[in-house]
Amino acid sequence: MDATECFIQDNYYYLCKAMDQLTSQQLDDYEAQESYRLEFVEPLVAISKNRNVKNSPYNQLTFEREARVLEILITNKLLR
Repeated sequence: MDATECFIQDNYYYLCKAMDQLTSQQLDDYEAQESYRLEFVEPLVAISKNRNVKNSPYNQLTFEREARVLEILITNKLLR
């Protein structure tokens, strides 16, 4: 990778209400390979899990970004 290269990524977040009835997951190939599964957790639990990811092939900043987004939503009373 070129040290002067810049990566730009736009992330979009949506707040919505979940339906009571679950349907089967429609996973992308890489998600299925990594055994992704839907799990509902409280926002503070998700923040803690994101901040404690170790030995991931993904950039640690990705997990920190998600933790910060959740904190912003809590601060703005959009999540409890």
